[in-house]
Amino acid sequence: MSSLFFGGEKAPKEEAEKALMEEMVEYTDNRFWVRFESDDTSTHLTAIIESEHNATTSQFKLKKELPPKYMGWRLVVKSVPPNYIDAILLAVEKNYD
Repeated sequence: MSSLFFGGEKAPKEEAEKALMEEMVEYTDNRFWVRFESDDTSTHLTAIIESEHNATTSQFKLKKELPPKYMGWRLVVKSVPPNYIDAILLAVEKNYD
């Protein structure tokens, strides 16, 4: 049944990613990043939010709830530890040879 909800027309990936990056300040005051990822079911848009609290706990707070679908794409919220975005996602790969 979820495939029926998440099926349908989707905005281009670059457009959806850019739009959500601009809109994320309405959802959180924490550092965030938006990108496409994939899992066993499909490619989806992921809102990655730095927080000391896991997104599955009551301590994790957003200004308002993110929708499950954004511009036609399934939207997944992922909480990561503080400094994760710079240290892992945006880190420059180094060759130590």
